[in-house]
Amino acid sequence: MNNLNLYQGLGGNPENKRKMSIIDSEFFWSIGLLVFVLIVLGVTRLILNVFENKKILLEDRIATESATFGGSDLNRIVDFQVRVNESNKNIKNKTDMFKVFSDIESSMTKGSAAVSLLYSDERKTPSVVETEMLAGDFSVVARQILGFKENNSFKDVFVQEISRSEEGIKFKIFADFK
Repeated sequence: MNNLNLYQGLGGNPENKRKMSIIDSEFFWSIGLLVFVLIVLGVTRLILNVFENKKILLEDRIATESATFGGSDLNRIVDFQVRVNESNKNIKNKTDMFKVFSDIESSMTKGSAAVSLLYSDERKTPSVVETEMLAGDFSVVARQILGFKENNSFKDVFVQEISRSEEGIKFKIFADFK
């Protein structure tokens, strides 16, 4: 058992050994990788040129279509965009106008009438409610102001303007709506 040789080498002529070493070498793989990268680069440039041409054609088409718009069409589009923006702002604001009206209604006293109401929110916290009211005498005006002050939905209630006319006493109440 001492004479056993377990080494198995490549047998044959030296030409085959040389050819096998070239194929198995890293040089072959490096050249192959370089060719692959060059092919990918060429395809990328080709695709980039195609997209650039499509972009130029699309920009030309947009320019020609924009030139065909008349003044009324353009104004209509701008008006529509303004409406969409205002609607989006109102949706984000989500003011419950029913609550505003019901709180004003619950604050109303007998003998007074609301002539006009102005509610300005405009992202202010708190929102401002301006109510122009009409009453028969000053005691009704005082009760009306007290009605707004006692309502928990309003704070900083004050009368800015008060005047007497033929219809009665007109006064403006300003309040911050919580």
